[in-house]
Amino acid sequence: MRILTRYILREVISHALIGTAIFTFIIYTKELGLILELVVRNSAPLPSAIQLFLLVIPEALTITLPAGVLIGILIGLSRLAADSEITAMKASGIGVWHFLRVLSIFFLAAWLLALGNSVYLAPRSQEALVHLQDQLKGSQVSFEIQP
Repeated sequence: MRILTRYILREVISHALIGTAIFTFIIYTKELGLILELVVRNSAPLPSAIQLFLLVIPEALTITLPAGVLIGILIGLSRLAADSEITAMKASGIGVWHFLRVLSIFFLAAWLLALGNSVYLAPRSQEALVHLQDQLKGSQVSFEIQP
């Protein structure tokens, strides 16, 4: 049973990671214009630019992590069904409850990760992002004032 559990989890997790990465990239492109404007107009140093790029990711993950989990479960189980692996598992005596138990492990782990991100990481990164943006805008004020 452990081999099948790992196999099902591997199948679902791989598709969930790909889905989360794609959704995060799509959400990230919306914020990319604002970040690039701050970097180009305010000539931000490289460490600040990297920090700007990294501080946007937790906010995007609040939306993309649950969507990625949904995509991972749907694509992973549909691929198992398309290859008739679910039928073979049912024929060998593994019931639907085993699938639900395995998927609930994955779902609960993803839910705890999303909860930690939404409650702890995303608000702090958003606060740090606003502080860094204000700091970058304030550091370039003297260059914009013309005598």
